[in-house]
Amino acid sequence: KEWRKQLESATKARNDAEARLTKVEADYKAEEARVQAAAPSKSSKFELHLEDMPSFDVTEEEKEYKGPSNDRKALLAHRRHVQELQNKAEQDKLAWIREQKNKVAKTRQEQRRAVEELGKERKKAQQTLSSATRDMEAAQRLCATVGASLEREL
Repeated sequence: KEWRKQLESATKARNDAEARLTKVEADYKAEEARVQAAAPSKSSKFELHLEDMPSFDVTEEEKEYKGPSNDRKALLAHRRHVQELQNKAEQDKLAWIREQKNKVAKTRQEQRRAVEELGKERKKAQQTLSSATRDMEAAQRLCATVGASLEREL
């Protein structure tokens, strides 16, 4: 009777391992598909979504000179100021673009890690299933041996 319990236990462990592997493989495939859909192919370049980008332009009001038309020194100072504003706006724009690229790269890296973790979990589940299958086969061999011994005795 002990061998029957061993066989039942091994069969249950194998069925549990099989169910776990099925679930893990489904999770892995879903995550892998999500990452593939979210990440562009390696050949495509980073695409910046310009509709999300804030305005970095210097306003017309800031560009307009409001001083006396014959004051050359004030006019040159105003032009320098406008140029500084434009340079700052360009630097801010480049900083925003870098930030967006970094966000995308970080997201891709997190997605790759998630897929790798699911891959490890899948491999572990496959190993558990293999082990449970071997245990079940050993229990079946034991049952066959015990059954053959009982038949010889009868």
